[in-house]
Amino acid sequence: MLIFFCVTLWQYYKVKKIVLVLSIFFSYGYAIAESQYSYEELIEIQSVLLDSYSSDSDESIAISLSNVSYKIAENLIQDFIANKDPSLIKDAIDSLDISISIFPNNKKFYLLKGDLLYLIRKYDAFYLDAMRAYEDSEDAIFESKKSFVALIDLYTNQELYSEAVFLIRKMLSFDAPWLLNEFFDMTITLTVLANNQSKMLESLDFVADQYTIEIPNVYLAKSYLSLSLNDYESVKSSHAKYEAAKVFSKDAKTSIQAGTISNYLKMKAETNE
Repeated sequence: MLIFFCVTLWQYYKVKKIVLVLSIFFSYGYAIAESQYSYEELIEIQSVLLDSYSSDSDESIAISLSNVSYKIAENLIQDFIANKDPSLIKDAIDSLDISISIFPNNKKFYLLKGDLLYLIRKYDAFYLDAMRAYEDSEDAIFESKKSFVALIDLYTNQELYSEAVFLIRKMLSFDAPWLLNEFFDMTITLTVLANNQSKMLESLDFVADQYTIEIPNVYLAKSYLSLSLNDYESVKSSHAKYEAAKVFSKDAKTSIQAGTISNYLKMKAETNE
C-alpha cells in the first residue's frame, strides 16, 4: 500500500512538473525544440500525460498532450524521410490522432495528417484517406503550398478534375500571384480536362480587375482558355494585354503556353490576309 502511494505521488509530481514546463512553452506560442527533448523523451512525456488525461482533465494537460503528440508526428516524418520505413508514418498518424481527438476543430492537424497519408499513398493506396484529411483541413490547405499541390495531385490521380479546378479557383482568391506564376501550366491543363473554362474565365476576370498589370499570366491564361473555346477575338485581346503587362512586370515567368498562343495568332493572321 505504501509503495503504491509513493508511486502515485511520484507520478503526480512528475505530471505536474511536465505540465508546468510544457504550459510555459505553449502558453506563449513556442514549439518544443528537438534540442530540448529527444524522441524518446517525448514518448515518455506523452505516455505520462496519456495516463493522466481524461475529458475533464485540466486544460494544461490537454494542451500539452495535444502538442507533444503533434511534435512526435513531426519527428517521425523526418525519420521516414531518412529511411523510408512506412511504419513510421503509421506511428505518426496514431500520435497525431491523439491531437485530433483532443482538439477536433484544429485544422492544422488534418493538414499534417493529409501530408502523412500522402507520403505513404503508394504503399497501401491511402489516396482516398489523404484526400479526406486534406479536405477536412478546409482553408488551412491554402496556407501550405506543398499540401495544396499534393491534394491537386491526388485529385488528378483519381481523375477528379472538377474537384481540382474548384480548389484552384479558391487558391486564386488566396494567392493569385503564386498560382498564376508557379502553378500556371497545371491550372490550364486541369481546367481544360474538367471542361470548366467558362467558370475559370470568370475567376480570372475578377483577378484581372484586382491586379491589372501586376500578373501578366492572368491574361495569358484567359488567352489560352479562350483558344480552347475557339474564341479568336478573346484570344487576340487577352494576348495583347499579356504582352503589354509583361513590359511592366519584372517577375513574370514564361509559360510553355505562351508559344502556343503566339503561333496560333500568327497562323490566324496569315489565314485572314
